[in-house]
Amino acid sequence: MWGPRQQNAAVRDGNRPLRPHHVGYLLVRGGLHVYAYALALKRLTGVDAKKIMPVPTLSNTTFPETPAFMPHDLHCEPYIFSPDVYMKTGLIWNGKHPEDGSELVVIQGAKIRSALSRTRRRARRQFARR
Repeated sequence: MWGPRQQNAAVRDGNRPLRPHHVGYLLVRGGLHVYAYALALKRLTGVDAKKIMPVPTLSNTTFPETPAFMPHDLHCEPYIFSPDVYMKTGLIWNGKHPEDGSELVVIQGAKIRSALSRTRRRARRQFARR
């Protein structure tokens, strides 16, 4: 489980070849949660978060570590592990993503392994060539 301590270690320990990929994954998934909270606030209350408080630009395109994860739609698919608790997530999380127009879809379980394993293999190959 990735907690704050592991995230901090991944950012701090810059000599590991997979560090940029871990950071990229954390940025993409964290951005998904930021957008989800803003979308929930807007849809449930009608309040636009950008109008009531200063919200920094957290676009995934501004970080060089994130493009590897964008084609896998990790920025627009929240994972639900309990079918009883978050059954109505789809009522809020639907439509198009504002950055690239991808469809917002709720995923039961997780599909992270395939996306991360492809990215890790690519990073290992690049590191081996150095």
